[in-house]
Formats: sequence, C-alpha cells, structure tokens
Amino acid sequence: MLNENQQKVVEYKGDKPLLVEAGPGSGKTRVIIERVKFLINELKVNPSSLLVITFTRKAANELKERLSGDIPKDIINQMQISTIHSFCLDFLKNNGIVTNLFDDDSGEKKRLIIQKYKSVLGFKNEFYLADYQIPSVINKFDEYTTFKVDSDALINYIKETRPVSKEYVDFVNSFKFFPLRKVKENKDFKQSWYNARYLQTARAYPIYLKLLDKYNAVDYNTIQIKALNFLKENPSTQYKNILVDEFQDTDPVQAELFEILLQNAESFTAVGDVDQSIYSFRGSFRDYFEEFYNKYNCKLISLDYNYRSTDNIIKASEMFIKPQRKEYSKKHLVGMRNEDNESYILENADYNEEADKIFNLVKDLKDSGKIKQYSDVAILYRSIVSNKNIPILIEEFKKNNIPYHISGTDDLIESDEVKSVLTLIYYITRKLDNSYGMSRLERDWLNLKAFCGYDFNPKFRDLSGQTKEYLTKLQDDYEESILETEKEVYLELTGKKSRIKKLSGVFNRTEDVLIEIFKRISKPAVDLDLIKNKEDRAFFTKLESLREDIFRDGDDEEKPTILDVYYELLDLCGYLDESVINEDDYDFELENLARISGIIFNYESIISKDDVKGLFLFLTNIIEDYGSFNDAVDGVQLMTIHKAKGLEFPVTIVSSLGENKFPMLPKDPERKKDTVNMRDTF
Repeated sequence: MLNENQQKVVEYKGDKPLLVEAGPGSGKTRVIIERVKFLINELKVNPSSLLVITFTRKAANELKERLSGDIPKDIINQMQISTIHSFCLDFLKNNGIVTNLFDDDSGEKKRLIIQKYKSVLGFKNEFYLADYQIPSVINKFDEYTTFKVDSDALINYIKETRPVSKEYVDFVNSFKFFPLRKVKENKDFKQSWYNARYLQTARAYPIYLKLLDKYNAVDYNTIQIKALNFLKENPSTQYKNILVDEFQDTDPVQAELFEILLQNAESFTAVGDVDQSIYSFRGSFRDYFEEFYNKYNCKLISLDYNYRSTDNIIKASEMFIKPQRKEYSKKHLVGMRNEDNESYILENADYNEEADKIFNLVKDLKDSGKIKQYSDVAILYRSIVSNKNIPILIEEFKKNNIPYHISGTDDLIESDEVKSVLTLIYYITRKLDNSYGMSRLERDWLNLKAFCGYDFNPKFRDLSGQTKEYLTKLQDDYEESILETEKEVYLELTGKKSRIKKLSGVFNRTEDVLIEIFKRISKPAVDLDLIKNKEDRAFFTKLESLREDIFRDGDDEEKPTILDVYYELLDLCGYLDESVINEDDYDFELENLARISGIIFNYESIISKDDVKGLFLFLTNIIEDYGSFNDAVDGVQLMTIHKAKGLEFPVTIVSSLGENKFPMLPKDPERKKDTVNMRDTF
C-alpha cells in the first residue's frame, strides 16, 4: 500500500519535470519501481525509451531484480538501467565513438596507464613523478575534466607563481637517475620539485587526453564529457522517459547531460534528498534540485513518511537539519512506527572515558537481552583511521571476547591470506644486493619473520619451531647490524654519536649515511642447508626455484607469467585444492585472493606479463587503499557515517561528536597548503 504522496509520484502524468524529495526511510526505491511499472503497464511506454540512472551498480542490479517479479526479463533488458558512467559508455559505443574504458572503481587501471606513460606525459628529469604520487595527478586530471580547465591559462599561472630554480634543474640533471632522497633533504630543491610536478601535471593533461584518443578510450570523467559533446550535436535520443536516482549527488557535467536529455523527454523524474548530499568533494556542491526547480518550473513532491526510524530519531535529526533546509523544500519528515524511544547523550572527559562508556553500554545491552546479537549495534565515526577511542574500545572487546567488525576501512592488507601471499612474493622478488631501500611494510612486518606467524596466521605450511627460530635470528641479526653500523657510520661522517635506537629511525638519515651503512652489511640470505626439517627445506627450495625462474635471463617466452607465479604460490598455500575451492568456509578468503588476481590481470594487461618484482612494488604501493570481503556476522559494527548510508541497525551509537571535529570544518578550503593528508594539492 502506497501513501498519498508516493501514489502521486508513481502516477504523475504532468507536463512539468517531476522532482521528488525522498527523505531517509521514505520508500524511495519502491516508488521508483512502482513508477517504472506504471509507465510500462499503464501508460504503455516503449521499454527502450526508459533510462533509469542509479548511483551504483549494486543499486541498478537490485532495481532490475525487484522489477523482475512483475515485468518479464526480456522487457527489462530493453530498458537502460545503469549508473551514469555505464550509460555514457553504452551510449558512445552504440554510436561508434569509443570502445575502451581505462578506469575502474578503484582507479587502478588509470594509475597503471599513467605509470606506464610517465615519460610520454613528461614526468621525467626535473619533472620526475614517483609512483606513489600518481593518485594526486589523477585527482587533478579528474578535476580539470569536470570543471573544463583552460590548460594554457593554468600553465601560465603556475609558471608565474611557482618558480623552478635553475640550481635544482642543474642538480637533478647531473644524475643518471632522479636523486629522490637528496632532493628531499634540500628544502629549496624539494619546493622546486613540487612546483615542477605541479607545472607538468597541467602540461600533461592535454597529452593524457590525446593518449586516450589514441587508444579510442575514456576514463570515468572524459566519458561524461564525450557523451555530453555528442548529445550537444545530437540531442534527440531514444530515451523519452527518464528517472534519475540520488539526484543530489549530481556533478556539473552530469547536470548538463540531464538538461539535454530533458529537452526531448516525455517524462523526467529526479529523486533525491539534498539533506543527504555526501559527494561535495567531487564537484557536487551545488543544489541542482533548486536550480532545476526554478529553471524548469518543476512539480515538487515530498515523501515525508519515514518507515525506518523511531520518532525520537526523526525528531532529533529534524531539529538539527530543518533550520538549514532550503525555503523551496516541502519536506517535513514524520514517523510511521508509533514508537518514541529515548535518545541519549554520553558526555566524556576524554577518549578513554568515551571508549569505556561505549563498551559498558554494548555489554549491558547484550547481557540484559535488549539486543539478540552484537551485530545489532553500529558505532558510527567520522573517520575510522584517525579516531583515538577505537584502539581502546577494540582492546576491551578482545578482553571480553566480544566480536566486532570494522567496516569502511582499507583492510585488505589485514587479511591473513593476503599477508601470506605478499610474504611469498616478497621472498621470491627481494633484492640481496647492498641497496638501502626498505619499505615501511618491510620494516613493520614484511620480512623473514613473516614466515613465523608473529603478526598474522600464515596460510602456507606451518614451519617447524627450529626453522622459525633460524629465520627469526637471521632477521633480528640483520636489523641489529643495521643499528650498530649506523652508529659507526654516523660517527665517522659527522663526528657525532647517534642516539637512534629503532630501525625506523635509521631511514631518516641522509642518503650518504644510508649508502655507507648498506655497503658494509649483507642482507639476510636463507641457507637451505641450515633448514633441517625436510618439509620446510622442500618449501623454501620451491620458492628459490620460482625466484630463479622469474629472474632468468634470456627470451621472455621462457619466463613464467605473473599469474603463473601467483597460482604456484596459491598452490603452496593449499588454495587450489578442490576441498578448499568447493568449501563454503573459504568463500571470503577466495574473494580476497581473487581481488589480487584482478590486480595482477590489470598489471599484466597494461605494464608487463612477467615483471613479478614490478608487480610486488605496485601491490605494496596500493594494497593499503583496498577493502576486503569479510564474513563477520555476529559482531559490533564499527564504520564511518559514509559507509552506513542506507543501512539499518536496532542500536546506533554516534561516536566522538565535537565542535569543529565531527562534523569537521574543511581542511585548507582555500587550497593554500601544498599537501593535505600527505597528498599533493596542486
């Protein structure tokens, strides 16, 4: 049974475009489904004239699934139900304009493309770009596309305001390879390098666009521009009945696309809620509801009934949001559950007290039977990474055997199966020369001791105690020799005594000191003759054999592909056994490992089929940005507000509310800083 306003939306036949304000829990998805059914069954519109734009592929698939209960699949297949990017790609392909998409949801393909063509894009010599800095360039390219940058004017502006010193240019070009550490050690050189990268990013953008054209390709942003440009020349399309979901998160290019489609539409319905706009960081900061409402004299209907939340939740949120709501809005949320439970504010002196109160609250809810399972509780944060009460809270959960799951973090790297595979790839690709490079992951855990189960539960064979002892001593002795040698070298080169006591501190020394340290020590090489356990020795012999294969000189055809090597390593971990593949208990581990397979496939397709070392470096650069699949069911859910959108929980705790912190004031809104959160701002 639909309520009055829902029914009005479903059966709207007016000439004006229809804007639907759909507050949280107002049955928005059901209304969209019923409107599609009404257009097909009652108004008899041609299914191929229907364009339904959703914000995610998941939403598109859910919409198709729910429609299939009442509409035959062959009719649904004639409709275009997709994200805006999928629509643009299909539209361009159908018009013979483009065939390849150099992008994905993680930005991985685009990152690899820029990595491959860095020289073509001009990122060389004084304009050198490290691989870890590529995401900043991608962000700028996306911004330049969305906001139609005037490249020539931008380049001139950077030249005038961001000088690159001749001393820096001469210094860099006196080396065969870019002297990264030496540049970082000189304040003026470091600034000139930043300015040079900034300038080259602006110069590289037109080159990047030509590169895409060369491969008849697009990325998520240029695909919209190409579709828009084509529509400007050819505004008449088959799409006469258009529905757009999450309209509040429309960006400037999408808004222009929708306006052109609107001109030839028989019906146009946009559904959304400005109160829920979460994508202002990518250009969706204008109120397109208001602009469309005024420009096209739209019909506005508000879905006011919240079927999800209790009255106290609705009252509290309305008290906060209503004073900020635009005058044109007709929304006035009311509850439908006839429940008025209490809301509570827990004031805390510090993060320790806050964590303690949250823990006691959760424990009491379960002990008293007020919740059936721990997964009934969601604890929401502005940021999972930076919140100081989370480690304290987790420690209490662990002590009391309370299950929990952290959602919305980039936690693929934390899964045992992924750490296991990374450990094996590290072993077969590690350098045994006297180079001084050592990544943070290697210093933290990705070294010989990773085979011993100190940091995670290895999924390869459980080594004997004797082998673990041997590997641990080998790594410990190596790290101790680095610390001892640093003291000798530092005293010799500076005449001062070193006070460094931790391995990480050594790598803050100048390049000259590091080079001298690693000239004097040898990296730890595993001696197979010293591994007494036969099975352990066979295991490491297999790894050494793989190592020889991937570094073999000669014809590339003789080398195994990266995927070949990866499957060999999965076999060593037992993941290729039929008993594992066919067992449901391993589904989530296999999903995570399949994620790595996908990364390898992209790397092979774009960079190299046999450069296992290169793949390892790429993996360790990106892996901490990836989320994992997780089968946690009965556990307290810790997540960001962003991740919680659209989810429902019997008990919700919003943590760490504080003035100017949550909600947080924008960092550097005028872009005065060169870097924010360790990323170039340009």
